[in-house]
Amino acid sequence: MNRICSSVVSYLMAADALTVTPHSVAFAWGKEKTITALPINIPQLERALAILRRIDAPRSPAIDQFSTFVQSSFDSLKHLIKRHDEAVVWSN
Repeated sequence: MNRICSSVVSYLMAADALTVTPHSVAFAWGKEKTITALPINIPQLERALAILRRIDAPRSPAIDQFSTFVQSSFDSLKHLIKRHDEAVVWSN
């Protein structure tokens, strides 16, 4: 967990406060039972991840493998988060 997220969580633990964080932060800190996540659906912006390469460079098998790995990893993460969202019981 990076220092900024840790600082936000430390503040939340010490005060009556509310913040909007990425789902990954709530997911990571949920096991600690230090903060409570509220089930509020906030529409997410579409984001893209790109691997840029030079057009005149020879195609590298390593880049193809890396691209496939990144795509499958994000697909797995998407399913894990969805499964967690469906299984979690929101409480105070």
